[in-house]
Order: sequence, then C-alpha cells, then structure tokens
Amino acid sequence: MKTTKQILFLTFLMSGLGCAPQNEQTPLRSTIETSSAPAPNIPAQKPAQTQNDEQWQQDQDQDQDQDQDQDHDQSQTQPEVPQQQNQPEAQAPQNHELKNEPQSIQEQAVMLDHKYFTVKYLIEQRLPKYVRYELKGKNLRQRRATRSNVFRLDSMLIDLKIQPVLPQDYFGSGYDRGHLAPSADFLWDQTANNETFVMSNIAPQSARLNTGSWMELEDKVRRWACAEEKLIVIAGPIIDPELSKMRSGVSIPKRFFKIVLDDTPPRKAVGFIFNNHNDSLNVLERIKLPAESVAKLIHEDFVKEFPIEDQHRFKENPKLDDWREESCFKKSNFSSH
Repeated sequence: MKTTKQILFLTFLMSGLGCAPQNEQTPLRSTIETSSAPAPNIPAQKPAQTQNDEQWQQDQDQDQDQDQDQDHDQSQTQPEVPQQQNQPEAQAPQNHELKNEPQSIQEQAVMLDHKYFTVKYLIEQRLPKYVRYELKGKNLRQRRATRSNVFRLDSMLIDLKIQPVLPQDYFGSGYDRGHLAPSADFLWDQTANNETFVMSNIAPQSARLNTGSWMELEDKVRRWACAEEKLIVIAGPIIDPELSKMRSGVSIPKRFFKIVLDDTPPRKAVGFIFNNHNDSLNVLERIKLPAESVAKLIHEDFVKEFPIEDQHRFKENPKLDDWREESCFKKSNFSSH
C-alpha cells in the first residue's frame, strides 16, 4: 500500500508532465488559422469577405471579356459585322423608308480642301465622313489624263498632327481601297486625277460593292453630268455605332451613301444607300431616296447647296426618269490618242 507521501509525489509528477505552458501552443494555432486548406471532411468555406471578393472577381471577368472583344474588333481583316445584341445587318431601305437610323455619334472631324474636292475627315474612325465635289460635263468630255493608280498618304493630316492612313494599311484586310471621288470623274486633268488617290478619299469597300453597283452608279452619274452639265456629288460611309476595325484602326463601314444634286434649272436631287457586305440590290431604282432623308441619316445638312426657292427639291421622292443622260464620249469627242 502506497503511503500518503508517495501518492502526493506521484500526483505532483503527473501534473507536471501534462501541463504545457500556454505560450508554446500559440504558434501552432496561428499557422492553422492562416492556412487556406479546408479541414478534413468539412466543406470548404469562403472567408468573411466573400461577397466583396466575388464582386471583384466578376468585375475582373467582365473587364477581361471587354478587352478580348476590343482586341477581336481591332484585328478584323474580313468583312464581318460586329455583334450587337443579335441585330441583323441593316438592309438597303426600300419604298423610301429609312430603318435603323444610327444615333448621332460624337465626332472629331477636320475639313481638308484638296482643290478639286473637299473632305470632311473623321479622326477617330480614320475615315472620310464625306467627300464633296462638282462634276461638269465640259470636263468629262475632255479626256486628257490617265489613271495614276498611285495611292498616297494625306500630308494635310500630318500638318495637322493627325496620323494619316497609309496605302499599305489595307493590305491583307480583305477590302478594296474604294474611291469616294472616283478617279474616272477627274480624267480631264492629270493633277486632279492624281489627287483622287490620296488616302483621305478612300474607304474600305467590299470588292462586290466597289466593282458592282457602286461603280454602276458612278457611271450613271457621269452620264447625267454630260447631259445636265453641272452636278454636285457628295459620297461617303454611314458611320454606325460600334463598327469593326481593320488592324490599322480604320473603321469598316456597313453602308455607304451618295447624294447627287443637279445644279442647273430645273434643279433636282436624289440619294442612294448601299450595303457594303451584302449588296445584292444593283438596280438603282430600288435604292433611291429623297436627298434630305440620306442627309439626315449622316446628320448633315446639305440643303444649303440649293437656293432657297429650290430647297424643297431635297424632300421630294426622286424620279430617275427626270434625269437626262448621254454619253460623254461621242465620236466627235474622241481624241487621236
């Protein structure tokens, strides 16, 4: 039988061995609390700031998606329409109705006077908003120049500290360098013809449009000019919101317009709209519009081109039969060369 002293001694030994100081356990507890691993057989729990972290992650994912969309748009080299809430591509209006009229965009533009034509140039889109020039029958009947085919940058933009579009910016893009003031309208003077190849007079056009109905209208307008003697021609892209871009940053229009004004009495006006990517309406009668309707579509007022007494012509539904036309090159007009 153990004595009372022995019992007390054993009790003292056991209590000494089983009681560790509190400050020796603290480091181990701290390591476990900062560990990100979940405890065994316990579902992983989000930390206390879960709601803020989740919102932050959603914002990051959204920003990343937007960056990818922007990169995709800027690297477009094929005629592809930007996705915009699954809206179908705007079709050429029929029965004189304008559909899906684009909202007015905030534009930064400069006017460029190239002597033979005037350009309103959009800095952000790197496109001409429109090109305006006079077309006279007496000039068209004098063929004194050849098509130069030498595209060049616009030095006027350099003088204005604006980065110009280069001819090679279109290489590999899948688009033609489409003239707004066509070369064939300026074959009466070599300097004038050379000037039409400045890149501020150029916009991305599908080959189907550039060599199809757009060229057909250019030829028709020249025949009108040779009969009516003096026309005012205004042409350009329609700047819809969120256009795709080529690698060079040049915006790719979905549609183009042309307004033709007969500046000899009796005055008349007509407007046209063409699809860039899906143009199958090559019959001019089906795509003509009142000139005022087209001007409103691009948020410009061209009615001042006419005297006040003739400005109502802008609102009239045009009749192409009212436009006289004739060949600019009758036998008596051909030169020996």
